[in-house]
Amino acid sequence: MMKKNSTALKRVRATTVCGLLLLSATACAAGTPDGRKTTTVGDGVRLTVLGPSVSRSAAYQRIDQITKLDGQTGLNWLSNQAVITSTVKITSAAPEKGSTTAPVVTSDITSVLRLDTGSTSDWEPGSSVQWISPDQKHAFVTVFNKDKYDASGYMLDLGSGKSVEIALEPGIIKGDWASRDSFTLADGSGSLLSIRTEGTVTPIPAKAAESGILDLRQRDRSLYTLDGDGHLTLMPVNTPLQTTRLSQARVTDFDISRDNRYAAIIENMSPSGADTSQEVLRLIDLHKPDEGVVIARGTLVECPAWSPDGSKLAFSIYTAGSGGLNGTYFMDLSSSQVVPVNDLAPPVYPVRWSPSSDRLMLTVNSSRKDQDSTTTYIYTFSQ
Repeated sequence: MMKKNSTALKRVRATTVCGLLLLSATACAAGTPDGRKTTTVGDGVRLTVLGPSVSRSAAYQRIDQITKLDGQTGLNWLSNQAVITSTVKITSAAPEKGSTTAPVVTSDITSVLRLDTGSTSDWEPGSSVQWISPDQKHAFVTVFNKDKYDASGYMLDLGSGKSVEIALEPGIIKGDWASRDSFTLADGSGSLLSIRTEGTVTPIPAKAAESGILDLRQRDRSLYTLDGDGHLTLMPVNTPLQTTRLSQARVTDFDISRDNRYAAIIENMSPSGADTSQEVLRLIDLHKPDEGVVIARGTLVECPAWSPDGSKLAFSIYTAGSGGLNGTYFMDLSSSQVVPVNDLAPPVYPVRWSPSSDRLMLTVNSSRKDQDSTTTYIYTFSQ
């Protein structure tokens, strides 16, 4: 449980540039006379946060409630009220002969947590990676066998519980829902597949990336891939051999808004051989891909995530040295505001927006009793 006023929420100054926001690396400590209040409610903390000092509009976004899940990793949203979480259970086996120390044995317990009732149930596929369809009716699931390079794939009907097994090549699996009925997948060989919810698999004719596919997004008929060389490429599905590189810099992460209007791209701008990293978060209007605006700079920028309705962009930033931006923020496109979410360490798992776009789930490392652990925070925002 967080203590009252124990965490300083940093506020940011924002400057409008071409209709967008440029974050400056300044922050101020808590304790400003802006009426900020913290009240403990149940197992979480309810927070009322006034908007950034540059705007006192009545329409400002705010953090309304924080739910804290100690020892758990937030994996995904099943619905607006249900999340999939993973808990590492630590046990000790009997000491080996001649040894006085018992080996530590761990196991992952994957569950479904209802936020409205607090009840939990088993996630039947067990330890896995899940991609939930936009209508929350299906999930594509990869279940690990020996390790993360050896996985089995399943198209799962969340209503009936029935599944269809999909053959996968060994290697890291990446994917994204192209629509509520179709999932696009890059298997371990780098081949691209289109998988329908009934289990039909169709290869997508495209040249495999020699360095492998690190991540992908599909929006309408546009497929975006990030390869191991940091090249972010747009490939029209109907003309897969006609590709366009969206950034000439080395891209480390990205996300595309669900309406296929904006790209959020993290670019590594560090000179070759530099001792320190310098990354920027660039926002691109995909209707004018040659134009873009840098909205944040830091030593490390991570986890860009568009809300399903396309109104908010979450990201994490770390700046070495004092006085820089640190923590997780989101940018609200409609009100031209940047909202500080926390000043914690960078997330260790992708941040996830709820289907309704008013909750944000993220997981950070934490230490408890000399043991590394994770803590998941679920932030509820109100208009």
